Amino acid sequence: MVTLLWAGCLDTRQVFVQPSPDAGLVCVGNYPAPNDPCLPECGNEIGVGQPCTKGGYECADFDLLTQAAMCTVDFSSTTELAFCTRPCSVDADCGTGAICREDPEDPNASKGCVPETCVDED
Repeated sequence: MVTLLWAGCLDTRQVFVQPSPDAGLVCVGNYPAPNDPCLPECGNEIGVGQPCTKGGYECADFDLLTQAAMCTVDFSSTTELAFCTRPCSVDADCGTGAICREDPEDPNASKGCVPETCVDED
């Protein structure tokens, strides 16, 4: 964990660094620990997989149209995995290490991005 002092202000933030395939992933902020071992410590380049909490607004810093700006537990009372996600049509919408999946309990619902490590393939 590294503490950064942003130039021009006295704001200190905790920075968590998570290795990634492109070695460019850095998580900024005091985010909760993943609530399941399948979740990464921080999300991919568009935020998919970033741990979050119900009502915690941890995903709010991501762009609503192009990034994972929604926390799963804010939109579902039955999900056990708490992470930032976004709607998708194809895997490419989800960024590195994530795939586009429908809710297995409601195949007619919209699809969302899920970290590959959290998907059980039959």
